[in-house]
Amino acid sequence: MNIILIVLDTLRQDVCGCYGSSLGATPTIDALAKESAKLTHCLPASFPTGPMRKDLHFGRYTFPYHSWRTPVGEEEVSIGQVASKEGYRVGMVSDVRNSQFPYRIEDYNLVDCRTYTPETMPDWRKMKLPAKASKLRTPVQRLKTLLAHRASFNSEEEHCCARVFREAHRWIEEKGHGKKPFLLFVDSFDPHEPWNAPQCYVDLFDPGYKGDALFEPAYARADFATAREIRHMKALYAAKVALVDKWLGYFLEGVRRMGLWNDTAILLTSDHGFYHGEHGLIGKMELSKKDSRPTRRWPLYDTIMRVPLLIRVPGLRPRTSHALCQPPDIAATVVNLAGGKTPKRWHGQSLAPVLKGKSNRLRTWTLSSFTFEDEAELRTPTCFRTGRYLYVYGGDEWPHELFDIRNDPDQKVNIIKKQTAVANQLHSRFLTALGEIEARPESIALREDFMQPPRDVLDARATI
Repeated sequence: MNIILIVLDTLRQDVCGCYGSSLGATPTIDALAKESAKLTHCLPASFPTGPMRKDLHFGRYTFPYHSWRTPVGEEEVSIGQVASKEGYRVGMVSDVRNSQFPYRIEDYNLVDCRTYTPETMPDWRKMKLPAKASKLRTPVQRLKTLLAHRASFNSEEEHCCARVFREAHRWIEEKGHGKKPFLLFVDSFDPHEPWNAPQCYVDLFDPGYKGDALFEPAYARADFATAREIRHMKALYAAKVALVDKWLGYFLEGVRRMGLWNDTAILLTSDHGFYHGEHGLIGKMELSKKDSRPTRRWPLYDTIMRVPLLIRVPGLRPRTSHALCQPPDIAATVVNLAGGKTPKRWHGQSLAPVLKGKSNRLRTWTLSSFTFEDEAELRTPTCFRTGRYLYVYGGDEWPHELFDIRNDPDQKVNIIKKQTAVANQLHSRFLTALGEIEARPESIALREDFMQPPRDVLDARATI
């Protein structure tokens, strides 16, 4: 059986029709969901882009001991290595330039669609910003360069998502019909911002808008934007999602036309979402307006961490599962589909029992966090989630919080002072979980005290 694993960057679960959205932005994803196991509680662990991909490819929770750009040690085993030993032809098509880790995949195809070529672009200095610079993710030269690059496109085929899925289609045309089964990773940086889809896509969601367009919004408290601007920002995002969905459809239809559909498992997921004003936040963390240096990291509530996970396996009945799962579990599942054994170093568990309807539960908790190593002296917010509660260990950058998800699914009411005993118990479980995923003893010790107040460690903040 062939396997295709697709990662779409910054795809919120709640923008997809199959997860309840009424926007109509994802007909391709929704059609795939009808043939798939749909997981409703997939929450990435290591955050954001690069760390999540390490978890996914190497089957481990890496945030406790890996920084964003820490080289992957020789002791780590990738999905690609295991699949190769099982006789698979392994390839990858990706345009995620800030996370080109050694995935141990020989046939790695980088779609370099974000290299700027000034001779084919308008002069960036003449580009007009579509909103006040204070509402956008500066520096201004970067913003104007993005606009100039977009202005150089002659058609939507030049957008990165189109180029990635066309290249993935080409890969299968050339290499997907041999004696060996194939495992293809398709990793698209879209629908990550900038949200610059053609205007016809934007008009599907907010036609006639004339105000400031936050196509690359500032990462900050949401009070810099009006409610109307946020509404249009969501439309810009939906437009980019719709563009990605169209080209995903081109690729999947190609798999059908090539006669591979009935013998190919397809997995689709994302690395995280994006705050569109929820919890009073826009972005993924607070960034300096001057140099994009992180000035405060935010909790990873369900809003930003519940991502789509669709797993289509020929011969298995479609179903919906509320089982908690994380990227290391996706890794174990892919290896299981390839007929291999989960490496001993991996933390993930195969979702096979859930996919077959033999179990409703895989794990009892999830952990989601920025990396510890990028901020070794800074206790960054970390979220410990069970089936009922979300416990936010605030560290040095956020208050400690507790939410009863059963009664407060949007996590708006912090009950930590009313349910201190519950929070204390969850704190103990949080520390135990850190030990289970082999966090360094000093990192655990730094977080041992329950409700410990923040410290003044501003100089420890790292640049991402």
